[in-house]
Amino acid sequence: MSAPPQPTIFIRPKPYPDSIFYTVNPNNATTSSYLLSVSGYGASTYTFQATSNWYKYPVSNLTLSCNYSAEVLQTDSNGLSSTPIAFRTVQTGYLPGPVQNLAGTVSGSNAELTWNAPLSNGGATVQWYVIRDLVNSLKYNTLGSLPQFSAPIIATTTPIFSVEAVNDPGYSSRIYYSTIIVSPVSFNWVRNKYLELASNAVQSDPTVIDWDAYATSDTSRQTDFTITGSPQQTNLQSMFGMADSSNPAFPVYNHMPHALYTAANGTLYLFDGGVFSSNFGSYSAGDTLSMEFVGSNATYKLNGTTILTKMFTPTTNLFLCATAGIANAQYSNITFIDN
Repeated sequence: MSAPPQPTIFIRPKPYPDSIFYTVNPNNATTSSYLLSVSGYGASTYTFQATSNWYKYPVSNLTLSCNYSAEVLQTDSNGLSSTPIAFRTVQTGYLPGPVQNLAGTVSGSNAELTWNAPLSNGGATVQWYVIRDLVNSLKYNTLGSLPQFSAPIIATTTPIFSVEAVNDPGYSSRIYYSTIIVSPVSFNWVRNKYLELASNAVQSDPTVIDWDAYATSDTSRQTDFTITGSPQQTNLQSMFGMADSSNPAFPVYNHMPHALYTAANGTLYLFDGGVFSSNFGSYSAGDTLSMEFVGSNATYKLNGTTILTKMFTPTTNLFLCATAGIANAQYSNITFIDN
């Protein structure tokens, strides 16, 4: 008899103030159990049964601001075990606060951005910063936690940048810099079976049944605005875009005249008013999806690259919308900005 294969780890552990979620792909239908060994204050060894191909296991009662390392192995019904595989070490904590005193100067083809660290790191070390060019849907990461960055400016555009602090639990809220006044749309979330993780992040809750979950803005625009959002997984079916109501009827996707469908097979589709009309190939967790509405033109982008431009008639009020057909589908880094 041969030992079972190692589990597969594609998703890093997700820490919270007193717990961490570890996600594995069993890779072996005959495996009977999984042994998770977690090192750190208050941690121990856990045995669990996987109930799906991708299984998320919570480890609770941990200590705030502690580093935890872990490894997992599979054990089959014959008592044979795989070679352990290690997870990335993560630190428990809350989301960090926003960066302070963001400033910048435009010099030639670059914007020189500087800022101060957040007043609170949430109990977990700020490891890097994310800079976004919101006009061109581009994303940059600093190397380490140095609070400065030289961001390239795309020709013929007026730069609008945002900066976020990042620790192991996730992203801070965004702070904006531009040579013009940035006008984020002020809105509250209208939610059904969605959890508001932050002002710019939502996740469908465990009670979702057949696409009855949605999160929408309570304010709208007809045109001249841009939205962005990042799916945080590639194996859960969900949609991101604009709806024709802040309280759309079931099924919600039939009320989304502009939407991108992030399918559970890792494929990105255009979902246009209830119809699949384009296949844009694969997407990755953390990719930036954006839609720019200018006049009667709608431009769809993936990580800053235009994937579709189409005409539309700007007579209907449009509401920012995320909807899901399954639990735990998350969109983060959501923006809604007037052009």
